[in-house]
Amino acid sequence: MFNDDFFDDDFREIEDLLTEFFKLKRGEPHGLISEDDFEYLIDYFETNNDREHTALACDFATTLYPFSSVLLLRKAEWLMDHKNYGQACKMLDQVDEVDPGSIECVFLKSDILIEQNRFSEAVQLLEANVERFDSVDKTDILLELSEIYDELEEYEKVYSSLKRILDYEPTNEDALLRICFWAEITNSHEDSITLHQAILEETPYNTMAWYNLGVLIRGLNSTKRPLTLMNTVWPSTINLSMPIEIRAMPIFNSNNLIKPLKC
Repeated sequence: MFNDDFFDDDFREIEDLLTEFFKLKRGEPHGLISEDDFEYLIDYFETNNDREHTALACDFATTLYPFSSVLLLRKAEWLMDHKNYGQACKMLDQVDEVDPGSIECVFLKSDILIEQNRFSEAVQLLEANVERFDSVDKTDILLELSEIYDELEEYEKVYSSLKRILDYEPTNEDALLRICFWAEITNSHEDSITLHQAILEETPYNTMAWYNLGVLIRGLNSTKRPLTLMNTVWPSTINLSMPIEIRAMPIFNSNNLIKPLKC
């Protein structure tokens, strides 16, 4: 049974849209169905598990609006969800023609490759597109790469992908949350300490970086060599019996931030 409460009041009533859509289906004269209308019709049919009319709405939409990257992407996503990978890729090739800067197109292509267990090809695709995008989109690509490298058990490349993010976005929480673990897995304590020192030079109030630095120093201390400077670096007010990462917090909170540790 159709869910007639699907649409917000800001959009045309679903009954009106359905009337015009079914006129179009029967080949009868019909009113205008806009790009936005088709998006909501697709959503409506999907919500009601109406596969036949979802596919038909996608077909009508991309026929009437062949240069709409949004509608081409919706059809590609629909095809991918139903494992019609070849047709989905053709749709995405059309998106490339009308909107070469579409990050959604890149990710959908990557998802199609991943669903077919073609991980190496997905990596090649994403790596080829990293420098095409800036800021958030670039970060999203690198985070996706880190997850694929994890699947491939290429753990040094997981660490490298996270490091690449922090090189230009030192406050990125996703990368900061993950990098300590991968520094441990890849035995990259020294390199990660150097990275976090640079981060703290640039963003001294970066609490997560301070915490990570403490964790990394503890790992280096236990696996590599004693850090003889530890007692001289930390202020006398810090309890040296506390875990190193906890000691970092009052240093961050103090008014006189020390320079990152010279290990």
